[in-house]
Amino acid sequence: MRIPLSFSQERLWFLDQLEGSVAYHMPTVLRLEGALDVSVLEQTLQSIVSRHEVLRTVLLSEDGVGYQKVIGVEDWILDQVTVTDASLFENDLQSI
Repeated sequence: MRIPLSFSQERLWFLDQLEGSVAYHMPTVLRLEGALDVSVLEQTLQSIVSRHEVLRTVLLSEDGVGYQKVIGVEDWILDQVTVTDASLFENDLQSI
């Protein structure tokens, strides 16, 4: 189902198409100490994402027209990356 963009979304979509943008991406790297049960973390995030469509909404385009699409709850997965050399991220690393 295609959902039209709001004026604000259309402006952001246009700027992204024109020059590319990562201004609204906020990646972070965390160093976790102690044991982590990844399945519990994934279930917790899945619960949050299932309640909030905005977290599953992507902006797409076809024939030069932007639109939004809500990804189904069942299509959301937690990507996992194991970093063995933390020095690559020392400037971004936050301990919790």
